[in-house]
Amino acid sequence: MKRQKNAAIHGIWRAGVVKEVLQRFQSEVLPKADQLRKSIIHGDINEQNLLLHPTEPEVTGLLDFGDVLLTWQVNDLAICMAYSMLKKDHPLEAAGHLLAGYCKGRPLSDVEMEVLPCLVACRLAQSITMGNHAAIMDPSNK
Repeated sequence: MKRQKNAAIHGIWRAGVVKEVLQRFQSEVLPKADQLRKSIIHGDINEQNLLLHPTEPEVTGLLDFGDVLLTWQVNDLAICMAYSMLKKDHPLEAAGHLLAGYCKGRPLSDVEMEVLPCLVACRLAQSITMGNHAAIMDPSNK
């Protein structure tokens, strides 16, 4: 019984976080939507989908194009930053390095920079939601 209660409390906490992120998206990002550059993006850039140069710190290609779509360009960076933060001792530092490297090749507009933290939070909220869904569908999947 105690385990179920703790799981329910944890689930409520997660739901609250996701709800807060969605409210921020509606108030901070959507009003600026027409100011965000659009293009076709990969939609799932993470360490599992990168091809790396064998001796240089360089990405040479991408795999898995199942999430390709036309949307705001900054979303690709937000998704990648969210992945870069997972299971890190210093998640903001990891995301900051990624942002710095990205901006060397493709600088962000002021509006893109403003909405980026919320978009990263949205991707993390999506991960929470999908993780909870997977656990509900298969309780042995922790």
